[in-house]
Amino acid sequence: AKIESFLGLSGAGDLFLSASSELSRNFRVGKMLAKGADLATILEHLGEVAEGVPTAHAVVNISAKNDIYTPIANQISQVINGKDVRQALADLLKKN
Repeated sequence: AKIESFLGLSGAGDLFLSASSELSRNFRVGKMLAKGADLATILEHLGEVAEGVPTAHAVVNISAKNDIYTPIANQISQVINGKDVRQALADLLKKN
């Protein structure tokens, strides 16, 4: 990836939209997970692909294979797999 791609309108704009818009599939998945819904029900209700779900797992797998520290991706993957959102946040914020 090139920094220009990430910082351009397509990269940063997509990130901001995904993180803040009800129109974003990933945002809707995250919001429903935070409300306690299970992933299978969310994806069935969504009726569309939320690419962040498989991507989160892929990031965790790639980072583990390459010994890269990715605490946020790790917690997101765990939340997708059923971890309580509040516990994930607490785990991210605690000092190691």
